[in-house]
This record gives sequence, C-alpha cells and structure tokens, in this order.
Amino acid sequence: MAIINCRICFLFILFFSVLNSTAQLSRLDSLKNNIVIATSETSRLKATLEFCDGWESFTPDTLYEYALMAKQLAVNERNKEAILLSDYYLAAYLFQKNKVDTALKAIDNIIARVKETIPYNDTSLKFWMLRGNILQRTSHYDEVLKQDFSLITLAELHHDTIGLIRLSTGIGNVNLRLKKNEEALKWHYKAIGLMQTDEFKIKCSFVYINIAVVYYHLSAINDTKEIEDSVEMNLQEAIKYSRRGTSLTNLANGLSMYGNVLSENKKLVPAEAALTEALNIRKKIGDVFYEIADMVALSAFYENSNNNAKAVDICLQALNLAKENGRDFSSMNSIYSSLGEIYSNMGD
Repeated sequence: MAIINCRICFLFILFFSVLNSTAQLSRLDSLKNNIVIATSETSRLKATLEFCDGWESFTPDTLYEYALMAKQLAVNERNKEAILLSDYYLAAYLFQKNKVDTALKAIDNIIARVKETIPYNDTSLKFWMLRGNILQRTSHYDEVLKQDFSLITLAELHHDTIGLIRLSTGIGNVNLRLKKNEEALKWHYKAIGLMQTDEFKIKCSFVYINIAVVYYHLSAINDTKEIEDSVEMNLQEAIKYSRRGTSLTNLANGLSMYGNVLSENKKLVPAEAALTEALNIRKKIGDVFYEIADMVALSAFYENSNNNAKAVDICLQALNLAKENGRDFSSMNSIYSSLGEIYSNMGD
C-alpha cells in the first residue's frame, strides 16, 4: 500500500432480498407515499416522522420541508415526543448544511427538554448521537468521550445492543483522532463483538468502515500485506452490508474510501467506478461536508492517474462549494492541501 494519504480518511468517521441505492431510494418514495395516503392527522404525523428518520439518505432541503411538516402536525396533536423528534430533524438539517454551531445549540436545547420528559430510550439516544457527531466534527474530543462513557453505562443497564455498538464506535473514533490506534481498534472490535447477526451488521455497517480507517493509519507505521488486506476486507464488508441497509450515507462512505484504496494500489478501473458511485450518491443526499470529501477523494484519484488538470478542476469546484457553505476549517484545509500537492506535481 502506498504511503498514507490523509485526504482519504479525513472525514470517514461517523456513526447508521438485497437493497442497492436505487432500492433504498424507492423505499423512501414508499415512505413518502404513506404520508399522502394517511387517513388521519395522527397517522400522517407517524408517517412523516418515519420518512424524516431516513434523513441520511436525502437532501437537507427535503429534510427541512418534512421536518417542518412534522413539527406542525406534532403541535396540532399536542404530542410532546413528536415535537422533540421534529426539532431533532431540524437540528439534523443544520448539521447536514454544516451549520455546526447552530446545530449544537439546537440539539443541546432538545436534550435539556428530553431530561424532563423522556428516560433513556432509542429516541433520546438519537439526540445524544447527533450531538456526538457535531462535537466530533468540531474537534471537541474530550466532551465526546465524557458523553459516550456516561451513555455506555445507561446502554448497558437497558441492554441496548445498538446503543452499545454506536457508542463503542464513537469512543474508538475519538481515540483514532488522538492517534491512539490500538485503543481505537479495541473499541471498534468491541462493537464488532456485539454484531452477532446480519441484522446488526446491516444496521451498523459503519463499524467496518471505521476499522478500515484505523488499519489505513497503521499502514503508515507498518506497511504489510496483512494490514493492506484488513483495509480492503473491512471495506468490502461495509459495502456489502450497506447495500442491504437503509443508509445511503454508510454506502457512500464505504465506496469512497474503497475507491481511494484501490486507486493507491493502481486498480484504476474499479477505483473510478467506486468513487463515481460514491459522489453520485452523496449528491443525492446533499450533505455538503461529505460531498466535499468525496470531491477531494476523486481529485486524488485523477492525481494518481496523472490527470492533474482534472484533479485541480475538481478541487476548485470543492473549494467553491466549501466557501458557499460555511467555510468549514477541516474541509478547506484538506482542499488546499490537495491543491498544493497537485500543483507541486505539475511544477506550478
């Protein structure tokens, strides 16, 4: 494996018959239709919230539209939990738009209200997990660890396997960011140990991606065939189970990193196919933060393919997108780093 290229991994840390991406979108169409055919306000509210729960697989503007609809229905029904959920989806919209400071304030407000009305359950865990993702994106690692260790205790008390998987992954991710690779692997393999059925593997396919990221970092320290195989094997598992799941985000993450790894190993045809599919999915989802990541990844592919002009063009498109959407530091830093390397290759 080539010397580690940090552009591949800078954004792949997150926490969600075979379904491909088209089938997943058809499922969303079916959920949307349930809203139209609902025969009462109560059933329409339930259907709208179920549709919003697939927010990792459609655009922020779509989420915003339906979250507002859910909020109005919830207020009309005087359903406190539904009001909290609709506010959560509005916070997720802000997160998708990379308005991280506003998103954090929104989710903190929701969690403060949750403490008064809802005990630990699947709903409250959603709120905490979104908060953890926001904190990770803004590099507040100590706060993520404090939150996740506290929640793990509650998840154990409530025998919540999915919660334990997600929280273990979150702790592993923070350790990776702190360059504690072995500790990161330990927590990720704790998550894998809980994934005893295909149902868990499908719902938590992101765990395989995060393990692959750790092994990729380890390859910079000790480049062996065993580590290289571990990277590819875990990404193949991630893609396989993501195609059977409902999160296009998980599928796009797996494809993007897999394409980068294939590109570094000069497997150019399958690499381009994986990267192109990943970017097309990401554009359907509309999460600007990760769309930029995939554009940087595709530029790296063209750089490795000695097509520097195309690599520069894609980076400049990503730069414009970043400037239009909050100028996130990690995104801008990665783009400029990529441009510097490509221009250096061109002797410019």
